[in-house]
Amino acid sequence: MDGDWNRLGKALAACRNSRGLSQTDFGRMAGISRTTVQGIERGKPMKRLTSALRRYAAGVGWPDGALEDVLAGREFTPRPRGDVRSASPNGLPLRVAHAIAEGKVLDTRIIALTPHADAVILVMAKPAATNTQMRTALATWSHHEPAVLGALTGTDPRPPGSETQVKPEGLSESPDESA
Repeated sequence: MDGDWNRLGKALAACRNSRGLSQTDFGRMAGISRTTVQGIERGKPMKRLTSALRRYAAGVGWPDGALEDVLAGREFTPRPRGDVRSASPNGLPLRVAHAIAEGKVLDTRIIALTPHADAVILVMAKPAATNTQMRTALATWSHHEPAVLGALTGTDPRPPGSETQVKPEGLSESPDESA
């Protein structure tokens, strides 16, 4: 893909620096490696706009189309400084948005904390988790869930011994380790 990758890298680095974040911290928040951050900021030419590059741009608050504008040499003014942790397109912290996009939701809970606030719990499997590993994660969650819910609500919502193991849809019963 043609374009001024050097200009793009410098513009993205300037936005990251304006937020006072190291490459490592920013990469962790955006769900990309420090090595990838370094390559982008050095202006390493790419064949196409990758998902990592798009996460970087979203992480510094750039709207859709900004990458293409900068690569084409068009003027682009970054958004005012904001909180990089909530810069994903859906308003979620980038780490959460990345985990949801890349992983598999195994279980969810929404707990009313007050009339005006809820706690949301997502139990997520990593992208490479096998069926066995996901079942183990659910068993672990089932074991800890009453304590977590009790801590949030001040009560244990289930009577002792009533814990159940939930099998998410799409998981096979075979001991097969393939996902």
